[in-house]
Amino acid sequence: MPGFDTVTISEKGQLVIPKFLRSKFQLYKGVKLAIFEENNKIILERADELLEKVKESEAHKAAALQHPVGIEIRGEHSENHAAAKPRDIKDAREIH
Repeated sequence: MPGFDTVTISEKGQLVIPKFLRSKFQLYKGVKLAIFEENNKIILERADELLEKVKESEAHKAAALQHPVGIEIRGEHSENHAAAKPRDIKDAREIH
C-alpha cells in the first residue's frame, strides 16, 4: 500500500504523524486537526477544511429552505382551497 507506515501511541496517548504525510497535507506546528470516528475508523481532518465543509453544507440547506417545493394556491377563495383535498382543488379549478 503506497504511503503506508506504522506509528506507536505513547503512554500519554500521543502519536507522531510521519513526515511524508505531514508534508503532503501541510501539517505544521499549530495546525488544528479534528478527530472523529466514522465507519469504525479514526479520522483526522484539518479543522479549517472541516469547518469550510460545514459552512458550505449549511449554505446549501439555507438555500433549499428559501426555495421550498410545494403547492401555492392563489385566488379569491384561497383559504377555502388551502384546506381542501387535492381532488377538491382539481374540481374547483375545472369550475372556474
